[in-house]
Amino acid sequence: MIVWENMQKAEAEVAIQKHVIKLEKKRPYSLERIFNTLRSGSRKTQVVRSTSTANQNQHISRTIKTAPNLSKNGQMSSLSGCFRQDL
Repeated sequence: MIVWENMQKAEAEVAIQKHVIKLEKKRPYSLERIFNTLRSGSRKTQVVRSTSTANQNQHISRTIKTAPNLSKNGQMSSLSGCFRQDL
């Protein structure tokens, strides 16, 4: 009976060791996948940030170009006659 118990314990320990080895082999792969995901997210963030900055710069330059065309009451002087009803 004791011999059988010792055999069962030994088999269980071998099975546990096999699982531990498998997990140790998978760990670097899993970590690499996580790091790749983080790098990809970082790249996407940079692209979105640069696109947003470019759009803001375009909006600012358009505003600067159209600002001199505004009259004192805030209407575009070049378009002021286009929408008159009495013509």
